[in-house]
Amino acid sequence: MPTQFVSTRSFSFSLCLISICMLMSSCGVGSPLANKAINKGGEGSIAEIRKTEADKSESGEIESGEIESEKAKAEKAKAEKAKAEKAKAEKAKAEKAKAEKAKAEKAKAEKAKAEKAEAEKAEAEKAEAEKAEAEKAEAEKAEAEKAEAEKAEAEKVEAGKVEAGKAKAEKAEVDKTEASKAEEGQKLVAEECTRIGNKLSSVTVNSCLDSQFSDSGARSVKGQAILIKEYPPLLEKRKPIGRVLLLGGTHGDEYSSVSVVFKWMQTLDKYHSGLFHWHVLPLLNPDGLLLSSPAVRLNAHGVDLNRNMPTPDWYKKTAIYWHETGKDPRRYPGTAPLSEPESSWLYEEIRTFKPDVIISVHAPYGLLDFDGPPDAPNKIGQLHLKLLGAYPGSLGNSAGNQHHIPVITVELPSAGAMPSQDEISSMWMDLVGWLRHNIPNPVTVDAYPEFEQISEALLASPRLTKQEVAEIEAMPITGNRQSSVVSVNSLDID
Repeated sequence: MPTQFVSTRSFSFSLCLISICMLMSSCGVGSPLANKAINKGGEGSIAEIRKTEADKSESGEIESGEIESEKAKAEKAKAEKAKAEKAKAEKAKAEKAKAEKAKAEKAKAEKAKAEKAEAEKAEAEKAEAEKAEAEKAEAEKAEAEKAEAEKAEAEKVEAGKVEAGKAKAEKAEVDKTEASKAEEGQKLVAEECTRIGNKLSSVTVNSCLDSQFSDSGARSVKGQAILIKEYPPLLEKRKPIGRVLLLGGTHGDEYSSVSVVFKWMQTLDKYHSGLFHWHVLPLLNPDGLLLSSPAVRLNAHGVDLNRNMPTPDWYKKTAIYWHETGKDPRRYPGTAPLSEPESSWLYEEIRTFKPDVIISVHAPYGLLDFDGPPDAPNKIGQLHLKLLGAYPGSLGNSAGNQHHIPVITVELPSAGAMPSQDEISSMWMDLVGWLRHNIPNPVTVDAYPEFEQISEALLASPRLTKQEVAEIEAMPITGNRQSSVVSVNSLDID
């Protein structure tokens, strides 16, 4: 290519650029006219634009105000765009921050959740380990307890065997002792029956043995057995009306009192129907009847058993009574209430048997005496009621007036002679007739719960002082049995 052609071309291009720059300067960078020139490029384009714009200017289409408006609009659009871009950037930044915060919180929550899960897992593993340890300990404990229980059971079985052997040996010993005791008791019964049969013409040894007495366990001062016979309730037939204690031979020289009780026992042996529950002892004072010749009223200690029972102010009143009799040896009351084995046993028999009535047979006054509630029988056979009063230390005073148990005292006409068989039967029928309608008495039943309290009060009677002894010794001696009767004063219990 020729050099002249290149130079001309380069000049034309340079001139075009200068024209564009001038246009941009006059119209403002970014104006629509400049943009169009730029977009079209070349001199021709600029020229065309200028021509068009000149045409427009000439024709009044483009005004300077529109140019300014376009410029303002462009700037506003640019500002709004910048603002929008800024808002968009800020929004994007905020969303990014929010997303990052949410992400951080999520991460934190997941971490906390993971830590919690780890802690729970550790806790569960710990609990499982503790449970396993506890189960192991429990199993070991159960095993130990089982072993202990088996050991205890084995020891128990062994101890049971030993105990059984011991119990068997003890039972054998008890049986042996009981057998020996029963044998001894039967021996004593046989000896007692032999002595009674040899002493009393109305009772034979065989009839006494046939009565099948039991050894009461009580012994006299001299060691003789006090015999007793029970006629128990016959519950398959009837319930008994009441309990009856029948005794004789309180005074050893009252032979008939023993013989009549034996006769009444013969009736019971044949006709006991269970109407009453009987305890019968025909001889309370065996030493007085059987070991003395002749028989004596007192026991082997020289004590009147019917003045040895506990009554109010026993020491003073029995001392006065005995002094008034001139210290009659046959009326000696003893050194203290229940000082004698025979009277002590009788009082205990009353306490344990709890009779609804006591029938005590004596001689020789030929009358019927009565102490305690309720109304006394008017007669028993040919014996009529004649109240003698309450003697200090007597059974009637003690059981009848203090413990409220009816005491019927049958005083036979003779100590040595038996009543006729008809009279013995008549007395029996009258006794049973009275019993049917008069026992049990509510007063007696109500008094038994207070027996111990009354007994303690009676036995707590004060002993005599020296002054009281001197005063009693200074009293006149009457020597009259009736004058020594004291008034009846039941013991008051608070």
